[in-house]
Amino acid sequence: MSLRRPRNSPPPKPVPVAALVLYAGDDLWSRWARLLFMEKDVADSRVERLGPGTPLNEDLLVLNPEQRLPALADREVMLTGARVIAEYLEERYPHPRLMPNDPLSRARARMALDRFEQELFPLLAATVGDKAAAKAARLRLNQVLTVSARSFSARGWFLGPEYSLADGAWAIWLQGVFALGIEAPPPVRDYAERLAQRPSVRKLFASR
Repeated sequence: MSLRRPRNSPPPKPVPVAALVLYAGDDLWSRWARLLFMEKDVADSRVERLGPGTPLNEDLLVLNPEQRLPALADREVMLTGARVIAEYLEERYPHPRLMPNDPLSRARARMALDRFEQELFPLLAATVGDKAAAKAARLRLNQVLTVSARSFSARGWFLGPEYSLADGAWAIWLQGVFALGIEAPPPVRDYAERLAQRPSVRKLFASR
C-alpha cells in the first residue's frame, strides 16, 4: 500500500497527542516494546496495534512517514526503534526500573539485547519460510536452548534478583520457541514459568 496522498489533498495535520502512545506491529521487537510499556504502566497511555490491512494512522504518517514500528509518540515527539524507545521510557519513567543499577550489570543487559538483535530474534524469524533454512534454524534453536540452560539460576532473573529488559526479551523469544513445539531443558522451562507468572507477561500473551 502506498503512503502517498492524492496530489490535490491537503497534507494531514498532526493531532495533539494527550497521551503517550506506542504504535506496535506484529514483529518480535514490537512485542518486546509492548511488554516494556505494560511494565511501566504510565498513566494516560495506550498501545495502538498496527498490522496488515490496518488503515493508515494519520498522526503516525505525519510524524513517522516511513511507518517504522515500533514507534512511540510523546506529544509532538516521535521515536522509532524498540531499544531507543526502551531507553527513553527508562529515563523518563524510571519506576519500575528495568535496567540494573550498577554499570557492569547494565553492560551485561545491553550485551544480552545485542544478542537478541543480532542472533536470537533473527533465528526465530528464520523458522518461517524456506524449508531448508527453517529446519536449520530449528536445529540451532535446540542448541541455543541447551547451552542457555546454564545461564538461568533456580531462582531469580536472567541478570540476578531483579527483572530487567533482558528478561522481557527472553519472554518474547521463549514464547515463540515453545509455539514451535520445541522442548527446553528443565532450567529453561522453570525460568519460562517464572516469566509467565509476571502480570505484564500474562497480559501480553493473553492479548495476542
